[in-house]
Amino acid sequence: MVTQSVARSTPPPHRPALGRPGDWRALPAIDERALPSTDGRPMADNTRQAQAIVYTFGALVAHFRPRPEVTVAANLLLHYPLAGRDPRDGPSAYGQLAPDIFVADAPMRHRPSYRVGPDQPPPRLVLEMLSQKTLRRDLEPKRDVYEQLGVHEYFLFDSRESPRTPRLEGLRLRAGRYRPIASVALANGAMGVPSEVLKLTAWVNDDELRWFDPAAGEDLRSHTEEREGRLDAEERVRQAEVRAEGTLARERMANVRRMHSAGIAAEEIARLLDVDADTVRRALA
Repeated sequence: MVTQSVARSTPPPHRPALGRPGDWRALPAIDERALPSTDGRPMADNTRQAQAIVYTFGALVAHFRPRPEVTVAANLLLHYPLAGRDPRDGPSAYGQLAPDIFVADAPMRHRPSYRVGPDQPPPRLVLEMLSQKTLRRDLEPKRDVYEQLGVHEYFLFDSRESPRTPRLEGLRLRAGRYRPIASVALANGAMGVPSEVLKLTAWVNDDELRWFDPAAGEDLRSHTEEREGRLDAEERVRQAEVRAEGTLARERMANVRRMHSAGIAAEEIARLLDVDADTVRRALA
């Protein structure tokens, strides 16, 4: 069941410290270009993780293209103010995270990183792809930071060969704490986790993460699926044109024979039908 929640165990002694977020609402504006743009970590640890990141990023960018006020980012460094630090001191006053995917209410544009502040609120949704290297960090310290920042929804997809149960989980803020999102049944009988932020439902198909759009009644497509869909549509149009041309040719031949039977000369038939006279003669031969 995809509704099973992650147990919040006592943090082990070696739990990585990310720093407690401070109040971002009254910060002075800091130019993102003055802050680091990478955390030095690889984008993905395995092909399933990379596939989920690439699919989700491309599909969500296309989905939100009509809404330029929404930012969709993949592996973009997120800067958040640390409690008790003065943001004007520069990078040392900020904690850094690089969510696999996040969606924020901020204009979609090229940016070296994303700095949380009064002009750029925290992401509304974060999606992390669990791997053997990131499991502990994603389940505890990152979760705590996202919760304290006010990230409304936190989704987790386990990309490992031997995933935990459930492979997919969604958490939503309720009274300042993350609570499991109840799963829902899709039209295909599968279970999924709905997102209030995206108005989409995440689900797993053959170990692959997918996003279902209830309004469209289908999954968001990857770039490859979009291209294949366009090629299929173009081929259907071509075949329809061939069939139409064939129908027109048959109808024209029937007209030629009827006019010839009525005693109309080939040259006059050609003129009336706006075709070459030799074509009419060959058709009557």
